[in-house]
Amino acid sequence: MEKTEKILTILGAICLAIVVIFIIIFAIAFKEMLNDYRCNQLPLNEFFQDKQCERYWKEK
Repeated sequence: MEKTEKILTILGAICLAIVVIFIIIFAIAFKEMLNDYRCNQLPLNEFFQDKQCERYWKEK
């Protein structure tokens, strides 16, 4: 019985870690999508002045 509880505890911790990692990756991707949208909506003069849009400068 004690081994089963240990295994369940370890599996629970692994599942929790996977969920936390997934949430972090999703949040980072969502933040990047918001920045992409914001940069695409800026007028050209503001677009080239904004440092957050620098990685898109060669695309326009």
